[in-house]
Amino acid sequence: MSQRSFLTNFARENLETLNLRRFFGDYRAFSFDPESFHLGIGEIAQITDDETWQGIIHGFYGDPRLVSRATMYSGTRGELDANQAMAEHVGGLLGRPELSEQHVVPYDGGHNAISGIVRACVAPLGSARDERQYVLVPTPCYPYFPTIVTAHAGVMAYTAYSAEELVSSIEALVNPQVGVVLINAPHNPTGYVLSAEQVARINRAVAPYDCVLAVDMVYALHALEPQAIQALGGLDPDRTIYIDSFSKKFGLPGYRLGFALCANTKLIEALRMLKAAESISTSNVKLLFAAHLLQHHMALAETTALEIRRRHEVFRAAVEGIEEYGIEMPPLSRSANAFYLPLYVERLLDRTGLSADEFAARCYDAYGVVVVPGTRMYPPIDLPHGELTMDNGTPRVSTPGPVIYAPGFAAAKRPFVRVSFGVEHRVGEAAERFMQACAETFAL
Repeated sequence: MSQRSFLTNFARENLETLNLRRFFGDYRAFSFDPESFHLGIGEIAQITDDETWQGIIHGFYGDPRLVSRATMYSGTRGELDANQAMAEHVGGLLGRPELSEQHVVPYDGGHNAISGIVRACVAPLGSARDERQYVLVPTPCYPYFPTIVTAHAGVMAYTAYSAEELVSSIEALVNPQVGVVLINAPHNPTGYVLSAEQVARINRAVAPYDCVLAVDMVYALHALEPQAIQALGGLDPDRTIYIDSFSKKFGLPGYRLGFALCANTKLIEALRMLKAAESISTSNVKLLFAAHLLQHHMALAETTALEIRRRHEVFRAAVEGIEEYGIEMPPLSRSANAFYLPLYVERLLDRTGLSADEFAARCYDAYGVVVVPGTRMYPPIDLPHGELTMDNGTPRVSTPGPVIYAPGFAAAKRPFVRVSFGVEHRVGEAAERFMQACAETFAL
């Protein structure tokens, strides 16, 4: 006798596969073990002191507008001041001064913005009226997969460990069944950004298709060379939606502040419509705080970015010679995302017989070093697979499924661990301990 369930088949079948507790845990204690070196989670700490934030938040809550904002719904656009401040900020980063408040939609974090874009621009799997049912995603990546699949769309996944691999894969794989081409730059975890020439190639590749470019640029301030982000401003303005948030800019993931920006006002209105259907509106109080930070406290964001870059450079210098222990670091690029560093561990794993997850567990258990195994940044292995075939040189989904892998995906996939420079301020000591973990593991 089959077990009864009050859930839909989709929810029941994917309850465990897409459960984000594996990434964020259950209840948070909001503290870090001082005996461990925290190079794992992508949060920010030990940069702006608590007293500074207490003062900023206390001062903001003296704003007389808060009572009316907290006791009423916002308009469909959100808050004018917040939208205008965000347009000026992102427009300045991209070299796009024409962006204004009318081109902005507020969200509850960047993740929520991705969800809204997928719902607006990708049809559910099996739709009869629209074949655009997939998001083209480079992997490894921040785990967008639960967001995409719970929107009932599919993931078309390929491997890209560099900007060139990303661009060449978009050129080879974009097709009429893709509704969103997702680009995260500066990239988490591999760190790449795009050049102006690569941006032009992406524009040419997607020109024949009715897909949007969703550009997750939440690490824009963390490129080792800050000007590197400007190339993204050259993406086709009619189809490009930029996503930014405050989690990495100011180190405020708990506030859940995010925005989508696009020059195409029809796209923007569709995003507003779906956001209103989801939650009526983003909190007016949060949006006023966003405007307050952008207008009065950008120095905090800039100081944070400088400290993240310093930590990145200290760590890289301290692990020089790590290749001796079967670890490969990407070549240093001035345009790299300083927030993260991927460390490829194929030779170490081949020598020891460990998996990336087992090596990460050993780093913590034996050495007190927290790193993130890269297995989390590929699609969950237990999602059903579809198939991709070539039709007169054009890739097409021959068998639908929540996940479609590009040809050669398994052979190209590389094991790695990712280190983050957001929380751990004792970077030199952390690097020494990690080197010890690699050396002693390699010698097993």
